[in-house]
Amino acid sequence: TITQAAQYFPQSSHLSGSFIKVQWTAPAAVGKVIYAPAVGFTGELDVNIVSVTVTTSAIAPPPRQATVDTATVAGAALVYVPGPYTFDLPGGATINADVINFSATVTIQGPAGNWGDGKINVGFMQDVTFQSQNATYIDGSSNTYQFAQLAVQGNSYLDAGPSPPWYNGKPDVNVAKNGAAKMSYYDSPVGGVPTAAPAATGVPPDAKLYSARLDRTFESYIAVETQNQVFGSNATYEVVASAAWKSDEGLLTDAGGAYVASAAQAFTSPDTHFIVPAVPFAVPISGGPTADSVASNASWSYLL
Repeated sequence: TITQAAQYFPQSSHLSGSFIKVQWTAPAAVGKVIYAPAVGFTGELDVNIVSVTVTTSAIAPPPRQATVDTATVAGAALVYVPGPYTFDLPGGATINADVINFSATVTIQGPAGNWGDGKINVGFMQDVTFQSQNATYIDGSSNTYQFAQLAVQGNSYLDAGPSPPWYNGKPDVNVAKNGAAKMSYYDSPVGGVPTAAPAATGVPPDAKLYSARLDRTFESYIAVETQNQVFGSNATYEVVASAAWKSDEGLLTDAGGAYVASAAQAFTSPDTHFIVPAVPFAVPISGGPTADSVASNASWSYLL
């Protein structure tokens, strides 16, 4: 039984099974939770409350249209923003693409001479939702056929590299910091769709790609994790700031028969910086299969 949460009273506390969650709103302090483990006994748990503050941040998408590349990977149309950075694709091919950049400066401050600073991990995490992942094919008689990656369309996943859940493969800040620490990452989504209609009953072999909708929405997070493993505390990633953005890498066939990107700008964001929530919340998706692992294995289904 929790009898008191002293020293900077919490904004809220609530029981969850046999655990209580206490949230302090004050800056760095030593939090004291007074509890009664049994009748006639009183215990005190002291916790270093470390403040993590986002002082500055920026989101910079490239203000350009995507290109449609049918030369790099045989049998596929790749849609990406051309640029100066070289990226490796599965199978050994490479592309030169541009990126959307994210940066932030965070301040980590613990109580009494920075107690606990070195036990806090801060880094970027990202979720993605495949809003539209479908394509239209057309045969020599101008009949059209609809296909979609049903395994991913409409679903959300953790978007991370080979060492999830952190986007950069590890926390960006995981050592004691008395003051500001800079962190950054970038992303460069690539859309992909077969140029010939996948084999399906009722679809003639001459059906070729006519248009595609490849829309994804992203949520980027500056997340915090404690290294303290008591009661599995380190399995929760709290959001201290977040930002929404979108990639629209659809394509269509122009009057001359060439593939062109359908959006004037491939990557867009309503935010120019990360937004600090009124109340911290946990990263919604921090585990499970990653977006790349699912999308790379998803087949295209004929929509009858």
